[in-house]
Amino acid sequence: MRRSTSSALALLASVLLLTGCPGPATVKLEPIPRPPGVVARVDAEVETTALALNGGSLIVSLVKAGTGERIANASFSLVGPTLGSGAIRNGTDLAFSPLIPGTYQLRVTAPGYQTLIDRNITLEAKQILERKVELAPEGGTVTGTVTSGGQPVWGARVLLGDTWAFTGQDGTFTLTGLGAGEGTLKIRKGGLQGLDRPITVNGKTSADGLTLSPLSGKRTVALVNPDEVFGGTYAKNALSGLMYAVDQASNLAQAAPAAANVRLLVSPQATPDVAETQAFVRAGGTLIMTGEWGGFGDYDPAALNALVRPFGLAVRPDLVRIAGQSTQSEWISATVNPALPTSQSASSVKLFTSCSVMASPMAAILADSGASGYRVQAVTAGAQTLAAAVPYGDGLVVLVGDTSAWAGSHLNEPGNRQFMLNLFGW
Repeated sequence: MRRSTSSALALLASVLLLTGCPGPATVKLEPIPRPPGVVARVDAEVETTALALNGGSLIVSLVKAGTGERIANASFSLVGPTLGSGAIRNGTDLAFSPLIPGTYQLRVTAPGYQTLIDRNITLEAKQILERKVELAPEGGTVTGTVTSGGQPVWGARVLLGDTWAFTGQDGTFTLTGLGAGEGTLKIRKGGLQGLDRPITVNGKTSADGLTLSPLSGKRTVALVNPDEVFGGTYAKNALSGLMYAVDQASNLAQAAPAAANVRLLVSPQATPDVAETQAFVRAGGTLIMTGEWGGFGDYDPAALNALVRPFGLAVRPDLVRIAGQSTQSEWISATVNPALPTSQSASSVKLFTSCSVMASPMAAILADSGASGYRVQAVTAGAQTLAAAVPYGDGLVVLVGDTSAWAGSHLNEPGNRQFMLNLFGW
């Protein structure tokens, strides 16, 4: 939900500079002159936690490197003890508050500029920290097409430095926000051998011959917390139908967590080893985590967020509804993002009492509630994110706001089984 900064900052945010003189009015739209040091401040969205209520604030000013000129349009992702996201449109400052004290990473993107990640932000208790971020002009873009066996590869992760993109259904991609110079283009996709290609970025750059080879054997999946309780039974029993579907799929098989390509963690009550999990994903593994509506059974949103927050994702302890849906209000008809391969034969999924997912601009939205969605006991209305994904190292992290949709007979609702199988194969 939206949070205000201090009253002094709020006062600055409300300052209007009025100028005028006798005679006909003259209206000047761009640029809007501002006296030095006086600029509107816009609040960003931050994750709401009890620990953050007495926390500090981070105020970010964004300018063009070497000139001090304001940048009018940019997106921000803040990753750390509290997650935050926001955007500016008119050269304003952005305020993240309240934030739990600790170390943060700030990712900034803007059209025509190099992506920047500031990994050295330390915030103390009740501190108001002002940070000036300078973006350098973009050094170029990279385009290309990824294929395998003569066919386009849909949903491959293409990475270069701190930027990434997914290939479209036709296998094409465009990387923006790059600096000029030499680098390594990395391409990763489940079931296919990864490809590393040296590349020199200089203006509009084309990458040719990006062909991936199939890996031998099936892609393996493991339920990593089978003996935790979910819905009055063990997770392995509640999800038995889903894991049976894994064994029946032509490209999938079950395996022990240590040997699996994909780890599935459902509605956890305890946090797995964070460092080991990050190492698994960084080395190329896929981590899929599911939540529930706030406080269902023994599910602990804090345990899940302790694991997923470093990836820039979080579940909220809330419940999503759809306006006008008076019958079977527990069910949420979520639209699956058609731009990603998780939508193959699953244009929608039917979730059951899902919570919302906080996905910063660095993540890709996989499914949402549409414009009629709203969060119960929250002021947020409109499309609610219900599933999101983000590359991490050589791997992929996926967070889904519901577990019940894949438990028992709910697995048979239209799109549910196929959506999860798509995730396992991705």
